[in-house]
Amino acid sequence: MNPGSVFISHSSKPPDFDLTKVLAGKLTRCGLNVWWDKDGLEGGHEFTAEIVEAIIRQHYFLFLLSKHSATSKWCRRELARASELGKTIIPFKAIQEEAEIARAAFYVLARVKGVHHPKSIGRCRH
Repeated sequence: MNPGSVFISHSSKPPDFDLTKVLAGKLTRCGLNVWWDKDGLEGGHEFTAEIVEAIIRQHYFLFLLSKHSATSKWCRRELARASELGKTIIPFKAIQEEAEIARAAFYVLARVKGVHHPKSIGRCRH
């Protein structure tokens, strides 16, 4: 398990998917290993093994909280599994403005990598 790794739980409904894509990109450019369901895995009635394995492999669990994720059975299952596994859970309110996404990325970096200044996010690869 990589201590610089993050699993992002999100709804696949708009605008959550696009927000997750932007946030994951920022975190990746800042050196984190980010796993998120960018392909829209279909699990039918079963919780997919790929998602469970991804939660196990990542050190941190970021929950993108929105009206969609709060009512999603899949997001709730991911959150429950992360809790059962003792993952560090970082709740995150869904936002849309670019400045808010940058602040969100900084918050995650502060938790994961010990970054202590918001300007550090600007020094990440673009």
